[in-house]
Amino acid sequence: MKKLFVVVLLIFSMALLACGGNAGEKSVAKSNEFQQQFSTVLKSYFELKDALVASDATLAANKAKALKDAVASVSSASLSTEAQSLWKNISATLVAAADELVAAADLNAQRAAFQKISDGLINSAKQLNAVSTTVYVQHCPMALDNQGGDWLSDQKEIFNPYFGEGMMYHCGTVKETLAAK
Repeated sequence: MKKLFVVVLLIFSMALLACGGNAGEKSVAKSNEFQQQFSTVLKSYFELKDALVASDATLAANKAKALKDAVASVSSASLSTEAQSLWKNISATLVAAADELVAAADLNAQRAAFQKISDGLINSAKQLNAVSTTVYVQHCPMALDNQGGDWLSDQKEIFNPYFGEGMMYHCGTVKETLAAK
């Protein structure tokens, strides 16, 4: 049921941006304030990713709490109406997934919640053009029981958060480079 909600939410968000031909262009984040706040969110996300790479469940839970706080502190007031709506939906998904990660009983459950966080941040980084430094969308086809999983990284070299140091540490590829706007 949760996966269905996330899928419906992402489809709804993409539909909002697609309506009206070039409406997606109008919803692009041009606000320096929003970009700076989004950079803080990404910094917290990268720390969470690194905790999962290190296979440290306690640290991952702490970093998920910090990510949740960073997301909650973002103001989208300077964005267009469409972008505000998109951020509102994505941020709600991010907060729920961060709560899920904190409550997770083990690393596997944390990594499943991390995928939801990753999908939301990848979506917002692309649709809101919110990155202020180059980030990489990375992918491991064997993550999450061979369903595959994506994540963002601030470095090109692969450090797989879905398997960590003990197993398949460098498994994955760079799918896409998101350059600063």
